[in-house]
Amino acid sequence: MNYSIDDILNQFKNRILLSDFLSRYLDVQKKGNTYVCRCPFHHEKTPSFTINNQKGLFYCFGCGTGGNVITFLTKYNNNSFPEALKVITDLLGLKFTNQLKIEEHRENERFYKFTNLINNYFKKNLIAQKKVINYLVKRGVDKPSISRFELGFCGEENIELERYLFNEGFKRSDFINYGITINTKYNKTFHRFQNRITFPIFDYNNNIVGFGGRTVTQSKIKYINSPESNFFKKSNNLFGFRQNIDSIKKSNQIIIVEGYMDVISLHTKNISNAVASLGTALSENQIKKVWQLVDNPIVCFDGDLPGKNAMDKVAIKVLKYLQPGKSLRFFKLPLNEDPDNYIQNNNVTKFKQELESSKDLCEQIWENLIDKTDDYTPEYSVLIDKKINDLTKSITNPGLQREYSKFLRERKNNYFWEKRKSRLYRSKKDKKFFEDNSFVKNLNELIITSYLIFEYEISRNYFEKVNMINFQNKFYENLKKEITLIYLESNGNMETIQKKIHSSMKLQDIEFLAKIRDTHYVHLEKKKKLKFFESTLNASRLPILIKERDLLKNKLIEKKDSEISKEYLGKYEKLNQEINSILGKETE
Repeated sequence: MNYSIDDILNQFKNRILLSDFLSRYLDVQKKGNTYVCRCPFHHEKTPSFTINNQKGLFYCFGCGTGGNVITFLTKYNNNSFPEALKVITDLLGLKFTNQLKIEEHRENERFYKFTNLINNYFKKNLIAQKKVINYLVKRGVDKPSISRFELGFCGEENIELERYLFNEGFKRSDFINYGITINTKYNKTFHRFQNRITFPIFDYNNNIVGFGGRTVTQSKIKYINSPESNFFKKSNNLFGFRQNIDSIKKSNQIIIVEGYMDVISLHTKNISNAVASLGTALSENQIKKVWQLVDNPIVCFDGDLPGKNAMDKVAIKVLKYLQPGKSLRFFKLPLNEDPDNYIQNNNVTKFKQELESSKDLCEQIWENLIDKTDDYTPEYSVLIDKKINDLTKSITNPGLQREYSKFLRERKNNYFWEKRKSRLYRSKKDKKFFEDNSFVKNLNELIITSYLIFEYEISRNYFEKVNMINFQNKFYENLKKEITLIYLESNGNMETIQKKIHSSMKLQDIEFLAKIRDTHYVHLEKKKKLKFFESTLNASRLPILIKERDLLKNKLIEKKDSEISKEYLGKYEKLNQEINSILGKETE
């Protein structure tokens, strides 16, 4: 029988303790549940070389050398890969003849050597970067976390790095193939991570398979990753898994966040059970990996619009993979907050309490189903039924499919019952809402602002008129200017516009303006909605136009006949016509 390399390593791990095997070469001592010794690959006085029998791996926290039994033999005895493999197969009494697998494994080992060398260089480089370290400290990242997550820095000039890699037998083509440098169309190369803090990304076997980089300059691209390759696929990895695996097992909880800094910042606040999805919306592989450890991981993405959309996508995506007893929970952060600044603005205790009260998957799905409108017509009811059918069809487990369908239909029936029951009281409630709210003194301004946020197709043709109005409410005057500027800068890209608008506003302000929309024009058809906006706009402009006309009239009265120009008279007449036109529409 022929065995692959993975078969051989698994056989070794199951039959021989790595600590026992390494005791043939090193003075291994037991320390608690682990085994340690002084590293044979660099000079040290205190042991930093650790051995994990369960995983069949070793790692030196002093020099960063790590790997499996074959890695050890190639480094310690200077064996070639086939020679080291033969030592193990002879020991196990196995036969290995797959040359293709040998070549593949040899290339993997070469890549892991490359990434380890790169990581060691980046780590040493960070030590001399006081400004970068100060930046990390200001972000709340303490020095133990910098060390634990092996943060580094790639500078502007990297001649020493290249020389370092050349001396280790690597070629310039390796830099490009392994994603460290990039070729431009002008046949020039630059380092992918230059002027960036680096975050090594480990796979589940503790190999460095890629890097993340966070800019310390004014680059428009804040974060970048190593390119996808045979060695590195974002969807197959979770940042922070290696560093937090013990805490995850101990707490029986995983918090899934978006980015590197979220994981590290939480760790500095003694929340050591977070992992990051590396910018993906949580893949099938990532979902199944966290389920191996925890039944109900908590998804906690950023509180901006992209973060909310990503959570919605995860909720729908995970339905396909649901198993009895395996699900997700969701913690929705306030608008524009991430886990780190949420804790800074509150405290760790509150964050943990909020996590405990996070939403079940079924509740998250229900919220995704219902639009934030007051529509309770039969047509809308049928639409919700269709959405429920489409969603539950994706659940492969028959029992779970049945239960989700039952739950969602019960929620739907209760929702429409409450909506229709409260219809009689709608006008009274709306009236009370406005009477109780001091902002409604400037109702026309609020309606115009809500159109800017929710009715882009209508409001975009009236920016000039809108900006001619000076809102009495300073908050909404500033908000109006900010929104129109966003429109102009975004070139009509609705996704960008919505993202920028929501990131610049507080959630309660968006909800308040949504209430204005819901009670004043959401139910109108398109033509009536346009007419309502125009009349509101004119009603707001009218006092300004009248004031301007009266000022001009007083100036004309004060002037002698010879001083009155056609320009002044023309302007006065134009203002008068516009005012009369508005007044005419008002009385129609």
